[in-house]
Amino acid sequence: SENIIVNIQNDVITIEYVPEEIDENVEADFDMSMRLLSDGKLGDARFILEDLAFRSPNDPNVLYNLGMCYSDLGDLDVAIDILKMCVKIIPLYSNAYVALGVAYGRQDKHKEAAIQFRKGIELDKNNSYAYSNLASILGKMGDNFNALKYMKLAYDIDAFDPHTLYGLGLIYQILGDQVNATVFYKKLVELGTPQELVDFAKDSLRNIAVRIVKEKGFRADAMFYCLSALEKFEKMKKEDIQKITFEIGIKGTEGIDINNSSKRYTLKSMQGDFSGLQLISYMYAGFKIIAPEQNIGIDLSREYNAAKQMFGNKGIKWN
Repeated sequence: SENIIVNIQNDVITIEYVPEEIDENVEADFDMSMRLLSDGKLGDARFILEDLAFRSPNDPNVLYNLGMCYSDLGDLDVAIDILKMCVKIIPLYSNAYVALGVAYGRQDKHKEAAIQFRKGIELDKNNSYAYSNLASILGKMGDNFNALKYMKLAYDIDAFDPHTLYGLGLIYQILGDQVNATVFYKKLVELGTPQELVDFAKDSLRNIAVRIVKEKGFRADAMFYCLSALEKFEKMKKEDIQKITFEIGIKGTEGIDINNSSKRYTLKSMQGDFSGLQLISYMYAGFKIIAPEQNIGIDLSREYNAAKQMFGNKGIKWN
């Protein structure tokens, strides 16, 4: 007869399905479907999983992955039916409840989604995806304080999950805690993947920086010049940055007017013509890279730090 073996060890549940008759091709076909899912080839994976479900209708792993496949393809009613079959066969399958909750969430059935995520947590206290998905759905329901609570629990389990990092940044930003929002958005940028979430994090960091500029009233033009310097210096070797910085410093001994934007200056080490404030901002950013302890006699620390937030601390490890 068919057997489903559930192992529970250290609060982690694993499931093994043993069919009545061994089909030597089932494992190979299942592995192929997993590779296709990993490559984003959902249609091809679904075709194989549907065949596997016909051959092994009580295999919870096949049903789970087929249900998720339908969910990702947007066929949510079918996904929900398949995942319900899965949890009926294995009532202890935490991830299946999470997948079921995701499908309900995609239908904007938030309360039903939250019920499924809570079931997933009850079955596996270490299921970070159950916590983070519950947090996301609570956020959509306007319960941001509990959303933060569950997203923190997800982070405690897996501190490198990009969706959790983004979720924490977003919730903190919504709650008005720009400092913590910046911390988690930067962690996501440093992680570097997936690109879509990284781009969202960078946009959020820029929005936070602009808000800080407006609130504190310092020079936005200097901040954007510092940002321009960081973007330009990212592509340069340190010795080239040093040449530009020192040349501006020497020119500064001759006098640079930072309050007259119509007066322009040129450099031998960098093409273009620049305002006085632009040169001083470039020099300030340059010294922060090559000699961060150097006092150049002008304080653009707030503008520079805001520019670093907008830049996202990518590339060169700025001081």
